[in-house]
Amino acid sequence: MEQPSGVADSGVVTADVMTERLTRFLAARGALEGGGVVLGVRRLIGGYSREMWFFDVTSEGRTESFVLRMDPPELTTMLVTDRLQEWRFLTALQAEGTVRIPGPRWIDERGDELGRPAIIMDRVPGRNTLELWRDVADEDRDLVLWEARAVGLAKLLASYTRVGLDSLPASVEQAVSWSDYMAGCEERWRSIEAAYPEPVPLLRYIAGWLEANRPEAAPLSLVHGDMQPNNVLVDIEENFYAVDWEMTHVGDPREDLGWWLFTELSNPAPFVSLFLDRVCETYRAETGLTESQLNPDVLRYFTVAASLGCYEDIMEQLTAFAHGRTQATNVGYVAVALPFMHSAWLRTLAELMSAPDQEVRP
Repeated sequence: MEQPSGVADSGVVTADVMTERLTRFLAARGALEGGGVVLGVRRLIGGYSREMWFFDVTSEGRTESFVLRMDPPELTTMLVTDRLQEWRFLTALQAEGTVRIPGPRWIDERGDELGRPAIIMDRVPGRNTLELWRDVADEDRDLVLWEARAVGLAKLLASYTRVGLDSLPASVEQAVSWSDYMAGCEERWRSIEAAYPEPVPLLRYIAGWLEANRPEAAPLSLVHGDMQPNNVLVDIEENFYAVDWEMTHVGDPREDLGWWLFTELSNPAPFVSLFLDRVCETYRAETGLTESQLNPDVLRYFTVAASLGCYEDIMEQLTAFAHGRTQATNVGYVAVALPFMHSAWLRTLAELMSAPDQEVRP
């Protein structure tokens, strides 16, 4: 949804004010030469992470469309991430050329000109997979098309594994080995409980279970960190683009597929689950992973393991809210996800432990 022009953003900024800021910002960088004009500035309503705006620049009969991705007002954010780090990832990926992303164009690192730290990117002329799924009723859905889209998604995720880790920003943390990386993730589960105002023994159980039942190792690679239907755009030619790279890191590549499958438990576009065998087959062919390294059971493990980032953010914000360090009203909204996540984890662990021919340790 888009916010109409002139409607105040909780007293912070209006579309007219943002138009003025963008005009000054772009003019200072020579982006409005030839009589260029900033038009159609409107805020994208939705999500709980960054503040997003769409706008166009028209010059000499040509129009370009952009997305402004900005930190939310202080004390209202649900997720603390770094625009400069995201910018470094985006520019590194653009230079490397393996993964389709919206082209990064400009950054206001400190927010001196646009009000808060912000990135401006090309706007991809496409729609996210959740919108596409909702276009038609279930009985009218073209499953052949959606199988092809599941394959396209698998190829997009597999492309991350081909990004040379030495091409990433020097500030990116990289574990010495896969086992060290996994151990660090398991320790983060325990640290969440340690930082929370009251005990959450389930987290100790999850950490111990993940440690005792690690799958076969896979080479560490670029991980998007928030692969879900709202963060994948499909253009008219069925090209896939990944957006929102704020949680990017180096880790186990299977995390992205695992988190996608977890999000399908609560969204109405389960096309990866529908064609999971085909997705696994495609991903293995694209990455060289073996069937023992990537199969539906391994991905069930990662539906739990890859929940760490999202869960950690929610718990940090609940802790901050309890101590008066945030005023974000949507903390209460996302808190309702916790019982769902707990239930999904326990159900997944029970399924894995009861699966035939599985040497799964409680």
